[in-house]
Amino acid sequence: MALPKKTTGSGTKAFFSKDKQTWKEFASVSKITPPSMSRGTIEVTDMNSYETNNQFKEYLGDFIEADEMTIEGYFVKDDAGRADLESCFYSGEECYVKVQLPPAIGQDMIVTGVLTKYQPMGEISTTAGIAFTMSMKPNGKAEMTPTASTTNQ
Repeated sequence: MALPKKTTGSGTKAFFSKDKQTWKEFASVSKITPPSMSRGTIEVTDMNSYETNNQFKEYLGDFIEADEMTIEGYFVKDDAGRADLESCFYSGEECYVKVQLPPAIGQDMIVTGVLTKYQPMGEISTTAGIAFTMSMKPNGKAEMTPTASTTNQ
């Protein structure tokens, strides 16, 4: 039996923007968990459903809700995007995160939302890298676009 093909996250980068025009790379990324989405339901059963729908309740789809996107990595001293990210976190304004997916995928994922967690430095150890963590609550569907040249960031 052949092993399944898989794509690793090697080469993934994260960029931050306040205006969706100027992107600044931030952190040394180790793990990104994109938002998952779910949809609730609204029960619309009425007395006619008893006869016309074989006694089954009837539902319509409700609003879509996206879970938080998290980015974990390592603190980088000269991080170009960290100051903007921190400013946006404390102001509560809407911002943008672009995830440059691995070259094998060749796409960028742009998420618009509000930062909900920001930890510029995690545990400080003499043997491990200094961790960085952020989370964002999306305000809509993530945009998928072909990866642009990194020289145009």
